[in-house]
Amino acid sequence: MSQVIIEMHNVTKKVNRNKKTVLHDINLKIEKGDSVALIGVNGTGKSTLLRLISGLTPITSGKVLTVPNLKFAFIPEHFPKLNMTVREYMNTVGKIDGLSNNEIASISKKLYEMFFIQDMVDVPIKHLSKGSIQKVSVIQALLKKPDVLIMDEPLAGQDIKSQKNFMKIVKELNDDGVTLIMSCHELFLMNQLAKKAYEIKGGTLHNMELRKKIELQKSKAYDIMLFDKGSGLSNVNAEVLKWVYDRIESDDVIQIVIERDKSNEVLQTMLKDGFILRGMKGVQG
Repeated sequence: MSQVIIEMHNVTKKVNRNKKTVLHDINLKIEKGDSVALIGVNGTGKSTLLRLISGLTPITSGKVLTVPNLKFAFIPEHFPKLNMTVREYMNTVGKIDGLSNNEIASISKKLYEMFFIQDMVDVPIKHLSKGSIQKVSVIQALLKKPDVLIMDEPLAGQDIKSQKNFMKIVKELNDDGVTLIMSCHELFLMNQLAKKAYEIKGGTLHNMELRKKIELQKSKAYDIMLFDKGSGLSNVNAEVLKWVYDRIESDDVIQIVIERDKSNEVLQTMLKDGFILRGMKGVQG
């Protein structure tokens, strides 16, 4: 029998002096081993809901119940630009998590290499690029296995190679019983990782049917584009990834599926960035 580890009962959150209601009457049950995606346009309250679930932000009314001693790890969308170097920060986080110096060194070294920042570990975080700072945000959450991993737009600013490694790690954690709760724009992330999905609309939660792989929405037109992978794959524009419905990678090609009304913009960006188009065809959902 599945174990419910987090419950939200009629949760409402108001913000600012005007007491604007961001979320109202949220009811949600999350079970051990779940993988939950939160979808919605900017400003709908995805980040707020994640912070309410993790206890980082107080609720206005209602109840949030968790099982005792539940360990959260959090990947924020906007990580602070600290004066500390990456290594100093990881040592601090690792000690807070109860890791030994040897464990911190071993685990962090592996993660640095997986996210391609091994040459930046002695650089102050405030001097890193946005994408590299996001990788630091991911690494600090993965130093020690949590019960619940909360991710706020975790792929933002990451290159595709890092995204691939990130998704592999996260899938393995979920297979090992770690509960995943994420907000995301990237449909392929939702399709590949989520077991449940909710859309936040009008301050409330709405169940979404997960769309697996190329099970496209009915009545929508899509274009499938096939590009040479080349050496520039890691430089795919982050803006492009927002419009990717799904992608399939092999050793030498990358296939992406785009809603037709975004195809021209995506194609121009990919060609400008040096990708070679092998083929393209339209499909109807």
